[in-house]
Amino acid sequence: MTATTVENPRRIKRRWRRLRLGVWLLVIVWLAHFAYIRITTPTAAVSRQTPQTTALVEEQADELAELIRSLPPVPAPTSIPRGFYTPWADVALAAGLLDEWAPDPNSSQANAIKYINTPTTGKALDRIVALCAQRQKASEENHAPTRTPQSPSPVSVSEAEYLEAFSALAFRARYRVAEKHDPAGAMDDLRAALRLHIMLQECDQTSTWWLDQAGLLVQREFGCLIQEVDLPPPLAREMVTFLKDELPFSVTDAMIRAARVEQQIDLLLDRYYTDDGHGDGWLVLSATTDRSPWAYGPRPTSRGRFWNVFSPLFSSRKDIRAKLTRVREDFRQLGTMDYDETQRFLTTQQQSPRASSVLNGPLMQLTQGIDIYSFDGVFSCVMRRHALVVMLALSAYRHEHDTYPDTLDALSPAYLTEIPLDIVTRQPFSYERVSDVEYKLGPGGNESLPDDLYQQSWMSRLGYQSDSYLPRRISKQP
Repeated sequence: MTATTVENPRRIKRRWRRLRLGVWLLVIVWLAHFAYIRITTPTAAVSRQTPQTTALVEEQADELAELIRSLPPVPAPTSIPRGFYTPWADVALAAGLLDEWAPDPNSSQANAIKYINTPTTGKALDRIVALCAQRQKASEENHAPTRTPQSPSPVSVSEAEYLEAFSALAFRARYRVAEKHDPAGAMDDLRAALRLHIMLQECDQTSTWWLDQAGLLVQREFGCLIQEVDLPPPLAREMVTFLKDELPFSVTDAMIRAARVEQQIDLLLDRYYTDDGHGDGWLVLSATTDRSPWAYGPRPTSRGRFWNVFSPLFSSRKDIRAKLTRVREDFRQLGTMDYDETQRFLTTQQQSPRASSVLNGPLMQLTQGIDIYSFDGVFSCVMRRHALVVMLALSAYRHEHDTYPDTLDALSPAYLTEIPLDIVTRQPFSYERVSDVEYKLGPGGNESLPDDLYQQSWMSRLGYQSDSYLPRRISKQP
């Protein structure tokens, strides 16, 4: 009995040891499985795409970047006045857009014409136009982003190279109108440039300031051309549809896009989160390093997929979705505000005690809205877009009547189903018919445009005036 009594505790201890060992093994296996799942699971945007779709999208994106990089070197400008500063003063193509059309052997316009007419440049620009249209069509059909952020293009494109592509498309548009009498081809080039601009905004390829200037260059050329040529009504309506339906046409939608709060929030979440089928999921940390190395601001530290093991420390998809929804609802108020009211609203929102948490991961900034500087760029872009729609309708009206209307009311409903408002004042545009070939278009309520929107320190030299939406060509320098 004594021996039996002594052996029982030993057996019990061995059993407990085996049990603890088994429990630890189960825990280790579970943790290994957890780590494997977290490390290998892609974001919802990737897992929902077929390999064929992903390969096609990546191939198009890489080809587009390669085309931009392969454009021949642009000739140096020759007609920019000394001390004339613009963000694109060193690009001859943009310089050629400033003067009235009078190319001569010693002008930037003559050099730019030779450049865009070279076979290499012409083929590259044609392909860029076709790719932009294809990617837009694919985006509309799939209702999804046209590029997966987890697979950035290996082809690095600099800001200068993008600017050359923008300038080449804008200059070729002007050349097609002035020399080829091909307004439809010109509109195709400008549409491609604006689509490329939107792609860069959505992919966060470069600084906000630089994007604003590049977009301004294309919009300015758009505005000049539709004052200088009368578009056939079908072509004018096509461009109106493009501006109103494909690009953000309201301050609300533009601000939502600028703050990375997509109109379809799930599309944004799919870029960074998994989806368990019940509205929840975890943050894929390795997907947050998709920002391009040439983007403005601090560069994110490169991370491997191993970091996804720590994703439980961050807010879930469901929590982030609720926060983004609140941000979107906040921006919905902008639809009834003028410029001053919107500025006050955004200032108040920035000073709100609702602080964002670092646990929100890459979307932590979205719960704070958008800064005032970015707001000015977004607002001015939409402001000009509204003016361009009115100018397109005026161009179509003159095409059919050989003169401009006495009032903007004559544009509806034949040319516009609804005449857009001036978003600076939330009132109808001020309009005056000067002659059969000239008109004035300014802010509603006989008010002046805020100088901040037009950066008057240099933009006045491009022909902009603080009381008008109409860009003008600069008289050729003697």
